[in-house]
Amino acid sequence: MHRIWNFVITGGPCSGKTTGLEALEKYFSEKGFKVIVFPETATQVIGSGIPFKETPALIFQECIFDISLVREDATRKLANCLSDFLCFQDDTTMSSMCLTGVHFQHKYRRKHRYQH
Repeated sequence: MHRIWNFVITGGPCSGKTTGLEALEKYFSEKGFKVIVFPETATQVIGSGIPFKETPALIFQECIFDISLVREDATRKLANCLSDFLCFQDDTTMSSMCLTGVHFQHKYRRKHRYQH
């Protein structure tokens, strides 16, 4: 079984998350590590043209949450067929749960069969 080391960079808008991720990717790649970087999901969705200001906030955040879960699940699958690597993520599903509260916590626990 291969290993994946997950690191999450979180912070407010314009706090340097993306810049920090770029620096981490460069540093560890130069040291010989295999590195995967996942940019912030919300930025990708908004950049694709979705008019998020016209979308109800809870629905928008739920979609971000769902996309993030798929991405995280895919990363776990990759870890089983690739050699060891580092994974740096710009925010995660945990951020969505913090922003939206109990609604997503229950959904996340059901999906991953987590218990209290």
